[in-house]
Amino acid sequence: MALKGDMFSSISAAVANGAFCDIWTVVGEEAIVHNIYYEDNIVVSRYDGVNTIIIETFTGAGVYAWLDFHVGNTHRIRVMNNSGAAAADIGYDGIYSKV
Repeated sequence: MALKGDMFSSISAAVANGAFCDIWTVVGEEAIVHNIYYEDNIVVSRYDGVNTIIIETFTGAGVYAWLDFHVGNTHRIRVMNNSGAAAADIGYDGIYSKV
């Protein structure tokens, strides 16, 4: 089980074009996302299961860094592979703020 302050991270390998890497926690936990890594075009959104707010769009590979996105079980960051054709790896890191 994670502890408050532990690293919160993952890599979603081969996310299909138009598919999502959702960044969220299990029920009762919360985390702060600091960096999002991507190997092709992406669209980053805030998502609550119904509503979507587009935050940023990026072209090419890179890192969206120095963030303070708060996520939980119902409010998440949704990263869409917007490459146009290819599957792409998408990852993130941050820390647990509530466990």
